[in-house]
Amino acid sequence: MKGEEKLWTILNDKLDTLRATNRLPQAIRVAETALEIAKRAFRGTDLPLATSFEKLGQLLDQKGDRAAAKGYLLKAHAILEKVNPPDQRAIYRSARRLAFLCDSLGQSEEAVNFTRKRSPRAPKSKTFIIRISAPC
Repeated sequence: MKGEEKLWTILNDKLDTLRATNRLPQAIRVAETALEIAKRAFRGTDLPLATSFEKLGQLLDQKGDRAAAKGYLLKAHAILEKVNPPDQRAIYRSARRLAFLCDSLGQSEEAVNFTRKRSPRAPKSKTFIIRISAPC
């Protein structure tokens, strides 16, 4: 593990501790620092970078700054959609979180779009038509 990657891991542990003890302002500062390190240490499609964007977005949402949170959560979601192989559960959770956030911001149409969103790499589901007939 390289130095910056190790520092990122340490900062994330610190962030989790601060968050657990409800020290939101300090947690946000650590999350911002962790994000800057993640931008240098990881590629644009690496999961740790998405994690950093997501954690900062969640903290800002928790603080009540939903408009700022949305930008970070959108960046995290975009990275999650590019990760290969895709983590369907992570994409689903991210889309649901964004749907809830958009709804809170009064952006109903965008919220509905995230509710319907799924991974671009997900296999197409088949539609089955079931014929129901009345009993004879």
